[in-house]
Amino acid sequence: MNRGYTWPLNSEFDLVLERVIDVPVDLVWAAWTQPDHLKAWYCPRPWSVSDCELDLRPGGIFRTTMRSPEGQEFPNLGCYLEVIPNER
Repeated sequence: MNRGYTWPLNSEFDLVLERVIDVPVDLVWAAWTQPDHLKAWYCPRPWSVSDCELDLRPGGIFRTTMRSPEGQEFPNLGCYLEVIPNER
């Protein structure tokens, strides 16, 4: 159910990841939109996600903090450009 992108991509700055996963769409949506679920899988072990904030609306925050095995933390900050439940 790919609706295509609604904004122009800049090949110098934009990264697009696509995967085909044989699971119900609502479970994939939950994995990306619920902090406890996202923290469980978002980075490879032995790294972890120590903090996560998601505000599911255009302009809303996508913030994670990844923690190295040595305890060093790496904050990541982004925002949602478009939110379509169970799609994007």
